[in-house]
Amino acid sequence: MSDNDHGEVICTVLASNSSYATNNNLKPTATQVYLGLDANNASGVSSKRVNASSTDTAGTVTKASSMTVDGLTKGTAYSAFCTATNGVPVFPGYVSYTSLDNFTPINFTTAGELPSDDDDDFALLASSNVVSLFLMIAALIFN
Repeated sequence: MSDNDHGEVICTVLASNSSYATNNNLKPTATQVYLGLDANNASGVSSKRVNASSTDTAGTVTKASSMTVDGLTKGTAYSAFCTATNGVPVFPGYVSYTSLDNFTPINFTTAGELPSDDDDDFALLASSNVVSLFLMIAALIFN
């Protein structure tokens, strides 16, 4: 994920938008991604940071190759923007892009199906309307 073993890799997940590919005004900057924000400084759907690498007790360095992002809904399309830091704790430097044209989202759809609503709200609404109509007619007749 990153050539820098001392930094972090950060991804911010936003609601899917096909305009990300053509409208740079909708793309968050690397700083906004680092902070978990979209281009309007609103919180993204989810955000995750992972260390760019880990070192075991034998001194073997293993680069991060994946991350799990929480808080997503099954069967939903999203767009993720990712960046990496240089590992400097006070003033992190981010992956630089010559233009936002080079900053492209990772588009994906979560696995699974959206839960179906088994509620029969319409039946309740229809019966309430029938009762209301009957009461209005009764009131007209008896007044």
